[in-house]
Amino acid sequence: MTLLVERGLVLRKGYRYRLHPAVAGYSSELEMQAAMARAAREGVPPILIPDYQAAPP
Repeated sequence: MTLLVERGLVLRKGYRYRLHPAVAGYSSELEMQAAMARAAREGVPPILIPDYQAAPP
């Protein structure tokens, strides 16, 4: 975890760690918190995977 903190990918505050908003793909921490709150309320969208008609080679 120390390496991630040193490189700025994870932010540390005391004993707590959190992902840097830019790494997560958000322009600000407020935008990231809003997305997390929305996901908690509405649920996380399903991950779409392709249906294979036959087994891939």
